[in-house]
Amino acid sequence: MATLRTVVRWLIAGFFGLGAFGILIDGSVLSALIMLAGAALIAPPIGRAIGQRVAPLKAGVVQVVVGFVVVMVGVIAGAAQQGTATKPATADTTTHPSKKAPPAPKFTCERGTSADGAVVNVLGKDGHDLRNAPDGERIVNEKATRVLGSTQYQTIDNSTKVQIQCLDGDWARVQITDPEWLKEHSGWVLRSALAAPLKPGEVREFTDADFDWDKHTQRDKAAIIKAVNRIHREDPRCKEHIYPSLVARSADETKKRGKPVYFVNCGTGAQTVNVYFDAARADDPTPFRAPRFIDKMRAIDLCEAYAKANASHPSTVEFSRFLDIATSEHPNGRTQVQSSFTAKNSFGLELKFNIRCLLDENGFIEGNISEAR
Repeated sequence: MATLRTVVRWLIAGFFGLGAFGILIDGSVLSALIMLAGAALIAPPIGRAIGQRVAPLKAGVVQVVVGFVVVMVGVIAGAAQQGTATKPATADTTTHPSKKAPPAPKFTCERGTSADGAVVNVLGKDGHDLRNAPDGERIVNEKATRVLGSTQYQTIDNSTKVQIQCLDGDWARVQITDPEWLKEHSGWVLRSALAAPLKPGEVREFTDADFDWDKHTQRDKAAIIKAVNRIHREDPRCKEHIYPSLVARSADETKKRGKPVYFVNCGTGAQTVNVYFDAARADDPTPFRAPRFIDKMRAIDLCEAYAKANASHPSTVEFSRFLDIATSEHPNGRTQVQSSFTAKNSFGLELKFNIRCLLDENGFIEGNISEAR
């Protein structure tokens, strides 16, 4: 039993000694010394030596208790010392807050002051010239000039979006952000050519000046403006990119429906799509929406049915649903299915064919079959 008590005392003394060493590393020398004194009193040899000289500490239990109290005093003193060390800095920061240097300008401006970089729309379908300085010379569009053989200038209109970089009186230096292929174009333009920045959730409202009217669209001007604004708000394909100046009448759709049908272009690159509407659609409460795609498995089934319907011996058709099959969905709501199939001719010879089918949410539209080579 005596041996166990000795081992326990050594473990406690060692634990507190390591704690004292840690506090010493943090810079609390006095606290570390106090803790070491407590740990030494708990250690059996030192505790017995002190007990022989100090009668009240003769008992081993008393040595452990007093040593523990001394260690706690050292811990409390260390915590107080750290709090004192950090308090003046905190108080100084609170009483005398450091003055932050003003942020560096976002853009380097040869004239005027740096702007916040807001991206805004451009007003009107008529081009606004970009200039090399406020009220300066027009900037030549080098690429267009080389292609067309005559001097062309950099301009912006309502089909572009620009970032405002610098301000100088009635002028602003801007850089085109949309469309992508004009991003290197920048220059000064009158601020009156720029729309106000849109607030979060706010949608641009197009007006008469944003359209390029002709003899066909002129007759339904009010309905077209209303419809295009609704399409911009409601059709997800047209929320980011819509070009009202390109509104035109569709000859094919007008002939098919027996009444004037118009379209507006939306999207960019491979996502470009025409959205069709007539004058009555402007007041139809049904929201404009992107067409839903046909289920892919149904599209493949219909394409296989087309293959069988056009084969000389439908029962011999083996339609590829795994190796050659490919489906693609387009922004106009149409789905294309491409595959192959084999079928026997009247002489019992098996031939291979390629097939392409075009479908939409209403079903099959058209197909094409050609003999594989």
